[in-house]
Amino acid sequence: MVKSLISNAVDAALNYIAARADLISLCAGAPTAVSEATTLASGGGKMLASVNVTEGVGNGDFSVSTGTVSGRRLAVAAQNAVPISETGTVDHVALVDSTGGELLVVTPLTEVQAVTAGEILSIKAFGAEIRSPA
Repeated sequence: MVKSLISNAVDAALNYIAARADLISLCAGAPTAVSEATTLASGGGKMLASVNVTEGVGNGDFSVSTGTVSGRRLAVAAQNAVPISETGTVDHVALVDSTGGELLVVTPLTEVQAVTAGEILSIKAFGAEIRSPA
């Protein structure tokens, strides 16, 4: 049996994320709620650093293309000189709609990194992929 899913439908889901994501949060552990992704670890959240991004596909921070494995992919541009707010180990990144109160994407980092408050960190480009049906 052949399974398929039209790219326009998948792109609509990825565009939804890109149109709303205005914050990248670097976290110690996987946040499960907006409050965890936007509250510093010392205040009971998981955030160690954050950077504002420009919403929308094609505005500089987000693009949608063919997936690296299959399906479609939302690519998030690298972010340079992100100030670290708290000391800890960054192992997850979250895309957050801070005005709408949605935790849009949470993904583990491929390179876990120990950070110290006051340092500057660059985030490599990353993405979220919706794979083709198997």
